[in-house]
Amino acid sequence: ALDRKTFKKILADSARQDRKKQLEFVERFEMFSELSQFEKLRVLEAVTAVWYEDGDRIIQQGDEGYELFIIEEGECKAVKDDGSGEETECFRRLGPGDYFGELALLTSAPRAASVDAVTAVKCYRLEAEAF
Repeated sequence: ALDRKTFKKILADSARQDRKKQLEFVERFEMFSELSQFEKLRVLEAVTAVWYEDGDRIIQQGDEGYELFIIEEGECKAVKDDGSGEETECFRRLGPGDYFGELALLTSAPRAASVDAVTAVKCYRLEAEAF
């Protein structure tokens, strides 16, 4: 059996390892490169992990954008409606380390494209209020 002190140490060590892994993930993105270590930790506090299944629509073209998404696992595709109801894939496929949804946040314009999960996807969602 574990004593209380050992159990707390194991939890603390695990939390430090998780935080280090998360910081390394955030540091891969140019948009966060100018942030201090403290600000990067604040970003980590503001993100929420979300999961999608193959075929799920993550964002819809024309909708207002209140968040951006950073892909940790899986693959997504961006599609645009040409006005006739036909959707065509645009851009390259998006995978781990890619992000989307930032344009609507930065410009306050409606979403320029829809993004669908092509596989099971894990993203981190960062809402506009965090900026």
